[in-house]
Amino acid sequence: MSSGIDVSRHQDVNWYGVRDAGYEWAYIKATEGIGYVDPVFDAHVNAARSVGFTIGGYHFARPDTNPPEADAEHFATELNARGLGGEGNLPPCLDIERDNGGDLAEWVRVFIAETRRITGRHQIMVYASTSWFRDKLNPEHWLDDGVRLWVAHYGRTPGKPGYLTDKVCAHQYTDKGRLPGIDGHVDLNLCMVELDELTAH
Repeated sequence: MSSGIDVSRHQDVNWYGVRDAGYEWAYIKATEGIGYVDPVFDAHVNAARSVGFTIGGYHFARPDTNPPEADAEHFATELNARGLGGEGNLPPCLDIERDNGGDLAEWVRVFIAETRRITGRHQIMVYASTSWFRDKLNPEHWLDDGVRLWVAHYGRTPGKPGYLTDKVCAHQYTDKGRLPGIDGHVDLNLCMVELDELTAH
């Protein structure tokens, strides 16, 4: 098991301080919807890499406004431009927190397929809350051998979210973490598998 964080423009990070606190990996916000790139994506990527973090990019999905092909193309293109699409990085991650009022599971399925097509990466991460995995996302419609799940469920023992299957590999257990090197709160996560499993294929 290993500890990690996820960050966006809302966090100013001294990566040395976070590393020295025992954290090893990070998901960094890359994109949202179509056309938006997090303004500090490159800065976070370069700084985290420089101190030895295992990193990956995540996409804040907008199924409420966009087709999955468009969101996926934007995300995957930005990952590839920074060398984050392929092996050696954490899997490309879909952060799904918006509803489309329709077949959300099909939206996720198509997004995964398009991200794979453009990046060439089979392994994909999907992030959502316990309640979303249970009630909205219908995972059996899109889960396959290359999809891993990252569950947000606060107030529970790290590594024991309320939604727990053999596909769950990470637990975001608080959004109010405090760490050396970060002013203010940060999301804290526990990876329940070896990082090498997530950086291959």
